[in-house]
Amino acid sequence: MRNLCFIIALLSIQLLYAQTEADREKYPLYHDARTDELRPALKKLVAYEPYISNNELKKHIENLDEKITRYNIGNYVDDFKFFLTLDITEDFLEKKFSNLRRHDDVWNIKHIAAHALADYYLSAGEYDQAVEYYKKSVFDYRLIVASSGTTLTKDIERCIFDIANTYYKAGKKDQSYAYLIALIVESQNYSHGDRLSEYLEKDKADKKKLKTDIDKALKTIKKGKDGTYVIIFRGHEAIFFPFVMGSTSPQKLAEKMKNSDFYKELN
Repeated sequence: MRNLCFIIALLSIQLLYAQTEADREKYPLYHDARTDELRPALKKLVAYEPYISNNELKKHIENLDEKITRYNIGNYVDDFKFFLTLDITEDFLEKKFSNLRRHDDVWNIKHIAAHALADYYLSAGEYDQAVEYYKKSVFDYRLIVASSGTTLTKDIERCIFDIANTYYKAGKKDQSYAYLIALIVESQNYSHGDRLSEYLEKDKADKKKLKTDIDKALKTIKKGKDGTYVIIFRGHEAIFFPFVMGSTSPQKLAEKMKNSDFYKELN
């Protein structure tokens, strides 16, 4: 009887996990719990001028009348877009919220809003909008952290991975390949090669031609803006983000790709 109860409990846990994973795929929200932190963060913001006098801002804050989750994020698209228009300067944040470790929700109002919008548009099948906001969350409203470079890198890599995923869902396979190749070149996550291999198998891609095109792409690697690097694959530009910004040369990055398990398996 005990064994039966244990098996039932185990099956229930596995079913719940499968449902949770399915929900994450259908309703992506990378900053899951953190997205709801926008509500208290915005209340801290409107304690000060010029925000305390901004009646339109107050109306948008009042609209956030329930916990924000992956399931209801679509109700707040206009509000989140408005929050991105706010002029929140670093000088202001340093004066009023100087303890970044304590107040990082206020420092990251725009990043969390942009990243959540990108995830929403991905779930809604509005792929061009999703890519636009993923790129905004990397370049325009990058995550601000007190000390952890790992946290920042993981966030940017997730955006880049989701750009690849978005392009693939949109049927733009070469663009998707480009971003996954960029991640394989320099990433702290070694599963990106598995994802690209999965896509290649699904697409019945010519791996010999792919290897030739990757070799051409590796010669295009160059430094981009804000600590990123750029690679061009089949005419499509993709960005990636080394763990230590600007710490390596394009030649060394190309060698890292050629030493990867994914590249070796193309032979």
